[in-house]
Amino acid sequence: MSDTIRESIIASITTALADIRTASGYNTDAGRLVRRGIPITDQDQMPALSVLPLTEENEPLSGRHYLAMRFRVDGIIKYTSKNPSVVGELLLGDIIKRMTNRSLSAVHGGYADQLQYVEGGIEDYPEPGQYSVAVYATFEIKYKTNLGDPYNQ
Repeated sequence: MSDTIRESIIASITTALADIRTASGYNTDAGRLVRRGIPITDQDQMPALSVLPLTEENEPLSGRHYLAMRFRVDGIIKYTSKNPSVVGELLLGDIIKRMTNRSLSAVHGGYADQLQYVEGGIEDYPEPGQYSVAVYATFEIKYKTNLGDPYNQ
């Protein structure tokens, strides 16, 4: 069976985040490990990203579903001598840059009409003795499907 439009979008987001590498012009190598729906907590796995698909809203109109799906990208990265806030902001910047890149077709698999950054930042700063900082970024992506048919536009 083929994937739903939503599944195709989520898969393309996960693939796009793997581009976050210093060799590709980003500040971090967080794209070396991208997971979906699985938090990254193991120190040996850092830097890493996790894609968390969230709920969507639907506005049916004229035989179509107009959908707005939110998704969250969590990132975690080690820091050593640099300030954790500085390192966290580099990672957040990389996530936002990759997800809002104007060549949206590479991000959403060609199905979405719009993608925007909604909110994000560093939620918790490390405690003494911890050497990692975590960030998050929430995005909203708009797309449409045929009424009652999540597989086709």
